[in-house]
Amino acid sequence: IDLDEVGVVPADATAASRRPVIAAVSMLTSSDQEATATVSLRVGPDLHEGSASGSTALSQRPRLVARATLEALRELLGMRCEIEAAQVTDAGALQVALVVLSLSVPRMGQQLLTGSAVVRADPTDAVARAVLSALNRQLAG
Repeated sequence: IDLDEVGVVPADATAASRRPVIAAVSMLTSSDQEATATVSLRVGPDLHEGSASGSTALSQRPRLVARATLEALRELLGMRCEIEAAQVTDAGALQVALVVLSLSVPRMGQQLLTGSAVVRADPTDAVARAVLSALNRQLAG
């Protein structure tokens, strides 16, 4: 049976179309010791962008990317979300981005969420993917 021909849409197709996909992640540093992380997320045809600025210290860059990712998700998430931790760490021969987020859920209170992503080539991309991993269930609806 050809599903397209009979007009049947798989159940997970709608959820997948609402799931944010990373379009771009960048980290720019300026001569005045400030770094700016910018994250662009695509949800269907819509593009959501967020940015965050702060120290150029390497230890602060994962937090900047996490903040920029949350800023891009702000409209989609609809709830207050704070970064408890964001870092890139060694895991055997690999590097892994880890985030811990605190989500304020109405009538439920604070909910701690964790996300992780293996660093493929760029740690900034991995941090953005880790944030999406942590929020996957909330964003799926």
